Amino acid sequence: MFEVIETQPKEVAALISRAVTLDREIRQRKKSLEAIKAKLQTAALAEMENKNLRYVRYDSLYGSAETTYKTKLEIDNYARLAAALDASVLVEDKIVRRLSVKYDVDARFKEALIALVRGDYAEHDIDGILLGMGLEDAKMRKVVRKKLKGDYAKDLEVLAAVGIHGAREEELDAIRAELNRQLVERFFEPDLIDRDEIRNAVFLDETLSFTLTPQKGDEPDDKDGED
Repeated sequence: MFEVIETQPKEVAALISRAVTLDREIRQRKKSLEAIKAKLQTAALAEMENKNLRYVRYDSLYGSAETTYKTKLEIDNYARLAAALDASVLVEDKIVRRLSVKYDVDARFKEALIALVRGDYAEHDIDGILLGMGLEDAKMRKVVRKKLKGDYAKDLEVLAAVGIHGAREEELDAIRAELNRQLVERFFEPDLIDRDEIRNAVFLDETLSFTLTPQKGDEPDDKDGED
């Protein structure tokens, strides 16, 4: 049995009122935040589709907003994939079958498969791209090339470290495509592979990822009544 106490001390009543008020404010602000995120993601998606990009980052005085595609790969037909790649030894080495009839795929091999299936690779001159962005020191370009990984956010930091700032989505997209090409050709001979057959052997689940990152040590004041 629960006892209902009809009268409460003033301090307790005040705490309850404050808790209810804060809970309402949190829910209202969360709703406003989700609406703003949706608008930012919609704007980013429109720019990505217009420019054929897979990543967009917006910056402000208080932080940044990043939108990118995340792709998950699952193998539906192991035998069909092995036959399509005509490289059973390579597939056996890079893919491990579990008793639950699921497959653990070597990380780099999975990245190469995703790029291959999507056709997300192309030949670009990374050195020329860096030169076009103003990095004239040949030794520095060599250092930067070794640090580039095809990850937009991390590569943007690499560029910023050598004085290259601003919106560089198109350059980074070309760099990612070239690094994907190198990865694909590390495992496969793309011209000799039936990509349609591989698509029928795997499943790609692609989602849009949105990340909101506050500027460290420089957050706006939180004032009551402002969203």
